[in-house]
Amino acid sequence: MKILLRVLGGGCLLIAVPFLILMVAIFFQSNPSEEEQSAAWGGALLGVPPALLGITLLVVANRIQSQAAKAEEDPLRRQFFELLEAQNYRITVLQWSRAAGVSGEEAKEFLDARSREFGADFEVGDAGQIIYIFPA
Repeated sequence: MKILLRVLGGGCLLIAVPFLILMVAIFFQSNPSEEEQSAAWGGALLGVPPALLGITLLVVANRIQSQAAKAEEDPLRRQFFELLEAQNYRITVLQWSRAAGVSGEEAKEFLDARSREFGADFEVGDAGQIIYIFPA
C-alpha cells in the first residue's frame, strides 16, 4: 500500500512540476503579455492540484510507514492492543502485568502512559482494583 501511495504521489508531482515551472517563469517575466499571463494561470490550475495530491499521498505513505515501524519496534505495544481487544477494552494492572511479564509497577506505568495517550477512563472494581477503560 505504501509503495503504491509513493508511486502515485511521485507521479502526481512529476505531472505538476512542469506546469508550476511554467507558471513561475512567466510570473517573474517583466511585462508578460496577456497570452503569457493566461498560460501562467493555466499552469497554476493544472499544476497546483496534482502537486497538493502528490504531497498528500506522500505524507500518508510516510505516516503509514512510521506507524508500521513503531508497531514492529514495540512488541509490548502490539501485545497491549491484542489484550485490549480480548478484554473488551477493559484491563487491570494485574492482567497487563501477567500478559506482558513485567512487574506491577512497570505495568502501572505503562497503563498510565497509554491512558494519557488514548484518553482512557477509570473504574474501581469490586476488589478495589483500578480498571482502565479504553475507547474502542
